[in-house]
Amino acid sequence: MKTFLQLSDESKNIFNDCKISMCRLLFAWIQLQDEALYDILKLAGISYSKWVETINTILMEENDPIKKNELKRINISNRLELTGLDLIKELCRSKDAPDHIEFINQDIDLVNLGRIVSNRLIQTITEEPKPVDPPKCKDISFMKLEPEDEEALLNVGYNLTNVAASGRFDDYSYRQEIILLVESLLSYNKSNCLIPGPAGVGKSAMVEYFAREMVKGKVPERLKNHHIYNVNIGSIISNTKWRGDFEKKLEAIIEAYYKINKAILFMDEFASIIGAGKTEGSEISVISILLPYLAREDGIKVIGATTTEEYEQYLKPSTAFMRRFTVVELQEPSHEAVLKMAQLQCKTLENYHGVKITDKIIDEAYSLSDHLEGRFQPDKIMFLLQKAFVKAEIEGKKSVGMKHLLAVLNEACRKSVGELMEA
Repeated sequence: MKTFLQLSDESKNIFNDCKISMCRLLFAWIQLQDEALYDILKLAGISYSKWVETINTILMEENDPIKKNELKRINISNRLELTGLDLIKELCRSKDAPDHIEFINQDIDLVNLGRIVSNRLIQTITEEPKPVDPPKCKDISFMKLEPEDEEALLNVGYNLTNVAASGRFDDYSYRQEIILLVESLLSYNKSNCLIPGPAGVGKSAMVEYFAREMVKGKVPERLKNHHIYNVNIGSIISNTKWRGDFEKKLEAIIEAYYKINKAILFMDEFASIIGAGKTEGSEISVISILLPYLAREDGIKVIGATTTEEYEQYLKPSTAFMRRFTVVELQEPSHEAVLKMAQLQCKTLENYHGVKITDKIIDEAYSLSDHLEGRFQPDKIMFLLQKAFVKAEIEGKKSVGMKHLLAVLNEACRKSVGELMEA
């Protein structure tokens, strides 16, 4: 955020004199290309081009000598502390000033803009130096939101970032592919990511891990303060019986996305988006409405997850839609990676159940998990270990043993202990 002194110095450089006016400072702010100005105008729903055009018009009408300084209400002694937000606030409340009247004549809503700026200034003043650290997520670094700002998104899902901040997600789901996910979100275009992979390899868990790292501020600067929303595609089209209901619901979601300004939508079972919302006699669908927003520089960022089969069958043939996405395929992790995940998960399970487990039993669980057909790692070993911990706790044992692993496999595979040992 540019300070009053920075704007004043830039104004002097542009106009080659020491005269200051509201409009000159606003013009200087434009020349400095401060992202904070873009963000405030976008949040207020004001066209940046119309904002620039209005300021240019006022400057052309000023002529010399410069008209009376509209900054008289600002306490000059506090200039070191003032920013561009204070400048806009003064513009919005100076209802009799010519500049204010010109903005109103150009249909720029200064009332809404003033409210947003005032709220932002209050947040800055009352912001705590260090937020309270919830369990497992120290050094939290993300922006708090007002409930009404995200209401439309919460109607069709939940804030994954808030769940991560509560400490619900463990740290055993790191995958090298997260780097590719981050790279896709930072791309100039195609800043959307699709994660296909077999069921159980950890697609959703990887996004949850990413949300956890985002809360801790361990992401590139441009992704900090973002909120990830787990959006249910079925909820988008539910309760939209009458014509136009679906469009209004999706438009409200898009409006909430831009109001939050820093958001990422995560959609599991992403293949279900194909044809979603489409009705007989109409070409309008979720895709047709979202498509224009996916390719823009300031467009909607989406992370999708789906199985490999559904990607090949439904999404890959939709070439126009898939051109907006970077595909990051997720396969089963290596033997060593699975064991590391299992060891980290078992620390959580030991604390939860009050039962211990050795590395040898974890190794045995990896070998025995091959009997679980139709599942993939790490889902196979996690399923086996979680059930084994439960059985050990029920029996009042102090540690998980081979018999607990075999008992789980006996129930899941319908094979006797003898058959499992022979295999």
